[in-house]
Amino acid sequence: MIGNIDVGKKFRDYQVSSLSYFQLNRRLQWKNDLQKMLALSSIIVPDGIQGSLDFLSKPTYKQLYRLVLGEFEVFSLASNLKSDLEGLLMSYKREQGDWLLLQQVASLSATYQSDEVALTILKTIVALVPEMNMNAAKMSEMHVQSSFVHNFVKSLFKPDEYHSPHCSNSICNMASTRPDYIVDVYESASDKFVNAFGECKPKRSSADDDVKDIYRLALFSQFTTIAIPTTMDNFHSLAASLNDIVTIKHVYDRHCHQNENSVDDEVKPLPWSVVEELEGQASKKTRGHK
Repeated sequence: MIGNIDVGKKFRDYQVSSLSYFQLNRRLQWKNDLQKMLALSSIIVPDGIQGSLDFLSKPTYKQLYRLVLGEFEVFSLASNLKSDLEGLLMSYKREQGDWLLLQQVASLSATYQSDEVALTILKTIVALVPEMNMNAAKMSEMHVQSSFVHNFVKSLFKPDEYHSPHCSNSICNMASTRPDYIVDVYESASDKFVNAFGECKPKRSSADDDVKDIYRLALFSQFTTIAIPTTMDNFHSLAASLNDIVTIKHVYDRHCHQNENSVDDEVKPLPWSVVEELEGQASKKTRGHK
């Protein structure tokens, strides 16, 4: 409760109406649908598309856009580190030997032993390389989840022994959902909480599943996409996602571990110029309905 307002109920009502919108409007123009739904709650998709917020002036929209993106710093690797990592991946493409790659990883880890960014990416490479296959083949959802998704996610979401990323797909205590993947954080032997959820869906999923996935993206936003390689010949393609890997790690570390006492310090006020323009637009709409 905030004052006399039941915020939890209002948010649940919003969730129901949002999901209903997608279920009733199954069109292929998902980005337009997404923007329409986001307009209901003034959430901004960080993709630079003004969409249904076109009633704002461009400078105001850009100001809001920067405000949202400011929470998700996008990393750009140092040129020497990027070159070393790309060389490592290309070497594996030529030689396709696990042990040779692990030796090279050990050498680079010594070179960058105090660089958390470098160590994060090296850890990801080590977690994935044993799973690479010679040829591309059809795989079950569980195969993809346990062999590739898990090895990728655990390298980013397990900073210490108190974090336990794992494939779950069991009844959770949050609205009786069944998350495919969760990250447990243990405060003691018996006390834990979950600070990350994940869903895995096959390409040929049902229309209902697709609708729900778009709905989840609308609530939480999408800030990057990474294609996890599954074959030896394609493993080097991970080089194109190096910055994204570190960005995901940064977002998880910063936004999924907030201390209750520091939340107020993290909240950024809405720029006054934005408030003034929103008030002006609201006044115009009010006069138009008289």
